[in-house]
Amino acid sequence: MYQGVEISHPLYAVLFLNLTVSLISTMLDIAVFFFISTATYVFFSNLMNNLSVFFHCTSWCMTSVLRFIYIIYGDWLNNFIPCQKLQCTLSVIMTFVLTTILSIPTFSIIISYGKWYFLGFFPYTHMV
Repeated sequence: MYQGVEISHPLYAVLFLNLTVSLISTMLDIAVFFFISTATYVFFSNLMNNLSVFFHCTSWCMTSVLRFIYIIYGDWLNNFIPCQKLQCTLSVIMTFVLTTILSIPTFSIIISYGKWYFLGFFPYTHMV
């Protein structure tokens, strides 16, 4: 039990992790505001917000998959992986893996389009 929240079950661990990642993302967003330039902060804030949204979506996707397994197949997961701590760990790892796989194409496009601006190069200003 963590302050009244049972996180030893895989479903509740993923939901609790969803809340925790959003909270940490917001705290990082607020903490770096005072230490970096405005343009870099906007870039960082957009990355943090996108990461939070991706993680939120993948955690609810994982929650749906877990609920499907528990409702349709009953004790199949408990028979396949008897240790509940291992089930919890695997569901958290799968949520992170799914977030990483789904966010890499988006973040690579964002970074590739925005890298010239944040490196100090303005390639299109000489074309006018």
